[in-house]
Amino acid sequence: MAASTPHESRHPQGEHHGSKWQQVSVLCPPEAVEAVSALLMAVVPSGVHIEQAGDEAQVSVYIAHHDDPAAALARIEDSLKRVDASLTGGRQLTVTTQWRDEQQWLEAWKKEYRCFRVGHRLVIKPGWEGWPPRDGHLVPRKDDVLIDMDPGLAFGTGRHATTRLCLEAIEQLIRPGDNVADIGCGSGILSIAAAKLGAGRVLAVDADPLAVEVAARNCLRNAVNDKVVVLHADGLPAQAGDFAVIVANINASIVSALTADIAAHLAAGGHCVLSGFTAQQAGEVRRALDAATLLETEALEAEGWLAIIAGRGNGR
Repeated sequence: MAASTPHESRHPQGEHHGSKWQQVSVLCPPEAVEAVSALLMAVVPSGVHIEQAGDEAQVSVYIAHHDDPAAALARIEDSLKRVDASLTGGRQLTVTTQWRDEQQWLEAWKKEYRCFRVGHRLVIKPGWEGWPPRDGHLVPRKDDVLIDMDPGLAFGTGRHATTRLCLEAIEQLIRPGDNVADIGCGSGILSIAAAKLGAGRVLAVDADPLAVEVAARNCLRNAVNDKVVVLHADGLPAQAGDFAVIVANINASIVSALTADIAAHLAAGGHCVLSGFTAQQAGEVRRALDAATLLETEALEAEGWLAIIAGRGNGR
């Protein structure tokens, strides 16, 4: 469960600060996003960035100038030939490229990523923006739950539909004192939201050590590090215990593979929230839920993406 899931991104910064990056982008239907993302990450494992582009999605990776972008581009173009035509409507996927200066990228990102609301109470705020915003585009409410995110690494910002759906679901499900697990935690945004919504204990796990570092830093930034434990792990440790709410926002194949483990750690009357896939890809997840004897109770949808809430069928 790498933090750079098919629906979020890792910002190309760090040791190459101030350098040039080649942005390689593929425009595709939502049904093809998972396949295209997996192929791009096989070539450039540092993560993908996905943006809505009308009815389609633009999937991008970033290659440092000294990492032989030409060779990587050739491998990407060859890999895209393997995408199933049923996912693309039969059309051939094309690649576009452009060079990005890192500082220009950062400035553009700051203009794009601003305070916004999710669900009834949650407000996502980038670190550089004050609260309330000076321009007044959001007005504070008494019951606001503010989540302060560091976008230096831009996976798990909350802007993508699947992350928003998961935030809405956990706002609906969490009760005071609940134990919560966040599998594939990325930036830690869902774990932070759970803690601020009243969870008693939150276990956040991710297979990417960089995600673990970022999530821990964001938990400290939001003063929930006393509630959230962040671990470098592929899934829930056997000794982790039971959870009232388990969330996994990754992709259809990984979420499906996790359902048996999720069922084993789900407390009586608990719920899981599964996302990271389109409505067209949900069949695989639903079959896995059936096999794990978990009952779907609700499906939330936005922009063609889905979040499924499931439990043991005995309510809470």
